[in-house]
Amino acid sequence: MDNIQNKLSFSVKFYEAILAKTPVIVSKGSNVEKFVEEHNIGFSVDGNNVEDIRDCIKAIILIKKY
Repeated sequence: MDNIQNKLSFSVKFYEAILAKTPVIVSKGSNVEKFVEEHNIGFSVDGNNVEDIRDCIKAIILIKKY
């Protein structure tokens, strides 16, 4: 997951998730990480760590506002 596209791009799916008010999960160290944190629209994880991704998904499921 550590490639140039993940680090530099905002994908269409990212904007669709924002419009749908669905929390996004982005890679730590990516350009979108700061945007996600500033706007409180999701979470950042180590994309190479399965446990980190799993824990984030579990946390999202437990959050009532989503």
